[in-house]
Amino acid sequence: AMWRLVWLFVGLFGAHAFQSPLVARRSPRWTRLAVTEGDTATDELAEDRALLQRAADKRDVDAEDVYEAIRRLEKARGVEQDILGNLTGDWRLIFTTGEVKTQKAVGRRINYVPVKAVQSFDADTMAIENGVYVGDAAVLKFTGTFRWLEDKRRLEFDFFRLLFFGSDVTDGLPQSIRDKAGLKREGLEYKRQPFFTFFCCDGKILVGRGGGGGVALWANQRKEKDA
Repeated sequence: AMWRLVWLFVGLFGAHAFQSPLVARRSPRWTRLAVTEGDTATDELAEDRALLQRAADKRDVDAEDVYEAIRRLEKARGVEQDILGNLTGDWRLIFTTGEVKTQKAVGRRINYVPVKAVQSFDADTMAIENGVYVGDAAVLKFTGTFRWLEDKRRLEFDFFRLLFFGSDVTDGLPQSIRDKAGLKREGLEYKRQPFFTFFCCDGKILVGRGGGGGVALWANQRKEKDA
């Protein structure tokens, strides 16, 4: 029973979900919202960030509008932000389209994420954690390290350890589950390096696309705790 639960969480949140696909997939359909005369690109992006902030706070914004706002931010590659400088902290996953494999695993396309999943980054130590929580207790947590490619706004990462209810179970896992989770083997490289490409990180919201093709919105946990 324990391994079935591990397998489920591994399938949804393991490193493989953030590895680029072998075959390019068509992005979901989206339509750019009309803008009135006199609006500027900067105004549009500010409105998109405000929409995503509301989605993070209230979860009452239509999923398609959230997706469209994310896509416009992604297209506006020229927006200057100190992403790495704002990245340190705990970020709760609010919304994701998910990759194709994840959609099949849960039987539907994911929009607002019903479970508490938190991504943590430390830009000083270049450490990364990916945890699934019940309340404040981490049911499952991946730990590893990352490197930041500024010119591409890409964060490439390696997971090495897996914790189950706070206990490190890495060494006791069957190799099939370790591989499914994307835990890196010593001396071996990933066939497809897992990564995120971020295009907005303002200290309140984090927006990006995983290597598996899905886009996502995270909210800063510090803000959530202060609210």
